[in-house]
Amino acid sequence: MNTIYSKMLLNLPKALLNPESGIPSGLSDTELKVVEKSLNLVFPGAFRDWLAVTNAPCVGSGGFVGVNPNRKSLDIESIYANYPDWLELGWIPVANDGSGNYFVLLRDERDGELVAFVDVGEDPSMLAFVAASSLQKFIELFIGRQTGETRWPFNRDFVLLHDSSIESKKHIAPMPWG
Repeated sequence: MNTIYSKMLLNLPKALLNPESGIPSGLSDTELKVVEKSLNLVFPGAFRDWLAVTNAPCVGSGGFVGVNPNRKSLDIESIYANYPDWLELGWIPVANDGSGNYFVLLRDERDGELVAFVDVGEDPSMLAFVAASSLQKFIELFIGRQTGETRWPFNRDFVLLHDSSIESKKHIAPMPWG
């Protein structure tokens, strides 16, 4: 089990939509391979590691995306059925904001991975802003937001303090603070 992501789970109970449900267990390697084959996609290592720790916990009004959760807004296959272009674009949905919008994981050839926000009401084929410089940073900040930290993602000073690499990704999409 991935130690970094396991430690992040310590803060998750404070953010769960239904704390009495607990934190969903992760997926097995076999389960991950089945969904990857179904989507004709190989998940990046960081996303595989996260899904191996927990599968689609509902946090705040949205939650993290996974495989076959009770909420279709958090099911990766249902999301791709609604936004099939995302597969071609290489966008991997990792979380829902609770308003029908998504955070997507991207692999940038130049400098690795990042997470960006897609406002599907505005334009589902456009990245609205960069949300985090990596999946790990995104998970930390997203959980923090759901436990009451309101400065992420729009307060520049706060974000740079917690994710100093984010501005190196501004060639991909705008920064959330403009």
